[in-house]
Amino acid sequence: ATIVGSMLEWYDFYLYATMASIVFSKIFFNAADPTTASLQAFATFAIGFVARPIGGLFFGYFGDRYGRKRMLFVTFCMMGLCTTAIGLLPSYATAGVWSPLCLVIIRIVQGLGAGAELAGAAVTSYEHAADNKKGRQGAWPALGLNLGLLLSSLTVYLLTVNGEQFMLAGGWRIPFLLSFLLVIVGLWVRRSLPETPEYQQFEEHHQHKRPF
Repeated sequence: ATIVGSMLEWYDFYLYATMASIVFSKIFFNAADPTTASLQAFATFAIGFVARPIGGLFFGYFGDRYGRKRMLFVTFCMMGLCTTAIGLLPSYATAGVWSPLCLVIIRIVQGLGAGAELAGAAVTSYEHAADNKKGRQGAWPALGLNLGLLLSSLTVYLLTVNGEQFMLAGGWRIPFLLSFLLVIVGLWVRRSLPETPEYQQFEEHHQHKRPF
């Protein structure tokens, strides 16, 4: 269950980086200045990283207070729905400056969710593991990196073989919209995930961890 969330996170990571280098400078920014447009496209990619540690701290605090499972549900939906929303955004030619502005806002929210998902998945795996397997099980979410890379690379490859015009005409939206299916699958997998034993013990004694 934690691997699914990690896979979605890295699917978004590699997908956005690839699309930023292929078409985003022509879709969301003023293509009249290709160099500036490319820099702006990669700047929106970097914004997500700035938001990640903030998301980890923020949702980590609420995960300590209200449970790992609830926060994993929230952050997983944040990531998946934001990725889907990118696929629905109008282009710069249609909406002007509102297009990159909305993209930046979505990337910030997405970054908050991604930072929390990574930390929350690792903690959840660790706390569910037996005492002699905590190190190994806590590392399972890292497998999502390879799965996300494989899935995003395969998806982009299958689309780019149709040519640049296909991508610019709307083909680039397909992998972002497909993330909605990943959200549905992920929520179905995580619905049976129990709360971690450690948090249940704190809940029974009405105690809450503090982040600092």
